[in-house]
Amino acid sequence: MEGKLSVVKVDYFFGRYLPPPEDKYEPERFSALRWNGPPRPEDDLNAKAVVDTFNSWIKGADNADNEAVPWPGVGYKVVATASKTDPADKTKQRADLALYPTYAAPKGTEQANWSAVEVFIECKPESTQDDPFDDKAVKFLPSSERRKENLGQIMSYASTIFQSQHRKHQFSVVLLGDMARIIRWDRSGVVATEKFNYREEPSKLGRFFWRLCHMSAVQRGHDKTVEEVYTDSIEYKNIMLPRAQTPIVDEATGIELGQHARLLFAESLRTAKMCYKINMHDGQCERSFLVGAPHFLSPELAGRGTRGYVAIDCSDPKGPFVYLKDAWRVEHEDIEPEGNVLKYLNDGKKVEGVPTLVCHGDIKDRMGDQVTDSQEVWKTVHPDRQDCPLKTHRHYRIVVKEVGLSMSRFRNAAELVFLIATCIKAHGLAYDKGIIHRDVSAGNVLIHIQEKIVDGRLVQTRTGMLTDWELSKRRNSPGTARQPDRTGTWQFMSAYILSHPDIAIQLPDELEAFFHVLLFYAIRFLPHNCTDVGQFIRDYFNGFQQNGGDFFCGLAKREAMVAGRIYLPDDAKLVFDCPAEDPAVPLPPAELLQAGSSSF
Repeated sequence: MEGKLSVVKVDYFFGRYLPPPEDKYEPERFSALRWNGPPRPEDDLNAKAVVDTFNSWIKGADNADNEAVPWPGVGYKVVATASKTDPADKTKQRADLALYPTYAAPKGTEQANWSAVEVFIECKPESTQDDPFDDKAVKFLPSSERRKENLGQIMSYASTIFQSQHRKHQFSVVLLGDMARIIRWDRSGVVATEKFNYREEPSKLGRFFWRLCHMSAVQRGHDKTVEEVYTDSIEYKNIMLPRAQTPIVDEATGIELGQHARLLFAESLRTAKMCYKINMHDGQCERSFLVGAPHFLSPELAGRGTRGYVAIDCSDPKGPFVYLKDAWRVEHEDIEPEGNVLKYLNDGKKVEGVPTLVCHGDIKDRMGDQVTDSQEVWKTVHPDRQDCPLKTHRHYRIVVKEVGLSMSRFRNAAELVFLIATCIKAHGLAYDKGIIHRDVSAGNVLIHIQEKIVDGRLVQTRTGMLTDWELSKRRNSPGTARQPDRTGTWQFMSAYILSHPDIAIQLPDELEAFFHVLLFYAIRFLPHNCTDVGQFIRDYFNGFQQNGGDFFCGLAKREAMVAGRIYLPDDAKLVFDCPAEDPAVPLPPAELLQAGSSSF
């Protein structure tokens, strides 16, 4: 989040993000605080006084959402959640207080529910020592460890809400002794107000909650192109559940086709807290897709925030499953939407080993394009700067025909090498057609299962598939780095690019990235002589060197690429135990890895 924070005046924040309702009379004054000293959510009496104060400000707050089915109630409610965790949250995080729709607010001993939180409210006792932002710092980042931890804490809460809900942006509040900040988060960065004394000026805090509770869901940051699908709905009972349970079979033989996709979809229904209908416009017509829990969910706060789903295409509900990716793509003059790239690779002589495009499009709602705003605020705060570190992200969806398996599902060492090799081949074919991928990583190589019936038997062919072309570029475009941050995934970027962030990725960097991907799966799943895999991954893939505020390639990866060999802490060479005499493994991966590292 470094460099992606902006601190603005309270009036500016209200004017930009919290419009007063046109048909409501806004109170000139809000009731005084009902507690003394810093808020203490762990103290039941103090927490009740804080909650009662907030709820007095929003009593009777209402908007059009309350009238929509299936909203079973009116208004909003602040509750204390410091002792309540969400059972669906594996991290067991808990905000001190939270604003909920009244119907979803936890009652009594009920547990918290991140998927329904409208605003989280974090309480700290000290106005300066606990402040997660520093108005005097160049990048507004705090320097003390205590303040850094508090920033990390609220960032983690914001990330959890983005993962638990379909949102464009979200708001939160931090109470720091007698001071407060109001915060807005989106996929580009963070905008926070200057600190204000809410004990002396409770109307500022009261006005925030009052206006927010009168705003529409779209204004509050919800993505209303996504609809909830309940288990008692016709779509769930008549389409989703039968598709999860009923195989698609070959008419002549009765053999099931696409079983892996059906099982992945069934698992997504089993684990889903809520199912959804995702709507989009592909430039020609409206398209809808039914999904369960995401097959992939990015935890990143600022960035693409990618979700992946095994989905039912509502235009062909009995047809094969498809794969839907929801992401906030980087908007840049040299970066094409991924769908445009796939269409180019699919057209004419199709590049084998890349996904087949079904449809794609940017997402819009009643307020227009869903695009981040933090970068625009940063430019306002820094009018003399041309080097904005925040990227513009635009909400985007793409649907492809293939439902792949994780590369971790490889059967043995020989197949792993073969699968990565076919991904390299796909990369080469795309390169020959004028496209360079620029983000070769472990998550972007999948297993593609192709099926056909031969002599009454099912024959499956497993090959590698190179996916996620959203950061790719045309080879004839300018040869310089085009974004404020490095392009790609740190763990798999070449040692040279990690040490030279201003240099554009070239073909040798991509080939080296494939080597890192192969090593990543080999060290995790194949037998070898490394006794601490976790430490190896931290050193080799996550390692870095720091010079001031800049980060560069870690020593382990750099030494491996320079020396052409990989050593363990005891100076022993990394060796994979895949016997050459094993007919299933014609080439020991240890030899391949050693040969690969010597080539760069």
